[in-house]
Amino acid sequence: MKQVLLIMGIAALSGVLVGAASVNNLANADGKSIFLESKCQNCHSIESQGIKRASEPKPGDPVPSDLSGAGLKHNASWITDWLNKEVELDGKKHLKKFKGSASDLETLSTWLASLKKKH
Repeated sequence: MKQVLLIMGIAALSGVLVGAASVNNLANADGKSIFLESKCQNCHSIESQGIKRASEPKPGDPVPSDLSGAGLKHNASWITDWLNKEVELDGKKHLKKFKGSASDLETLSTWLASLKKKH
């Protein structure tokens, strides 16, 4: 009887650990996935990552920058503030406020700050 309870306990613990690992993997989605899922490519390209801008700006509108070198000028903290519309760049705030979770924003900002290729 003790062996059966021990085996059941080990099986239950294994299930919890596997479930926790799966949730952790989902929470740690990479920045590129979040960038694409958030449709950031509708405006921005990241040529160094093979991401093309999905549409061209209307005539007369500014062309959003390629973000291949985002980390050359800004750290993750600044990018987070930028995407939350809390800081300005050249007197302007980011067009849209990030609508994902705080965890996704942190992952995205960290990933963008890691991009340091000149294009």
